[in-house]
Amino acid sequence: MSTRYRLIELLADGQFRSGEWLGRQLGISRAAVWKHMRVFSDFGLDIHAVPGQGYRLFTPFQPLSADLIRSPLSASVSSRLDSLEVLREIDSTSEYLKRTRSQHKASAIRACVAEWQSSGRGRRGRRWVSPYGTNLYLSLAMQLSKASLR
Repeated sequence: MSTRYRLIELLADGQFRSGEWLGRQLGISRAAVWKHMRVFSDFGLDIHAVPGQGYRLFTPFQPLSADLIRSPLSASVSSRLDSLEVLREIDSTSEYLKRTRSQHKASAIRACVAEWQSSGRGRRGRRWVSPYGTNLYLSLAMQLSKASLR
């Protein structure tokens, strides 16, 4: 996982963390931490910086985890899900599944979830982007046979 995403996960609980502490956790300088913070606005993250206290996310969130998603699934549902990919950033979860379909067996049910997507499409093909860690970007893929459509 990249430094950027590790930094976001260190801030995900909404607690203040000093730039010095964050830098030590990531093996980077306080200045490098500050540079990452400036980029986070592009992701739609609202970072509060308070002198003497550090940085925190205004709105805490639970980072996505394949284990946390799979754990409440029943055994029968889990066995039918061939793959579950959890991504931090993607252009579009549905486009990703289309691009990777040849790597999976035809009968597979595949799921892709992401913390943030940059080129999602909403209704009527409109561009759809929302802040990192705020919504669930989920696409499912499954090939249907002609027999199953009857």
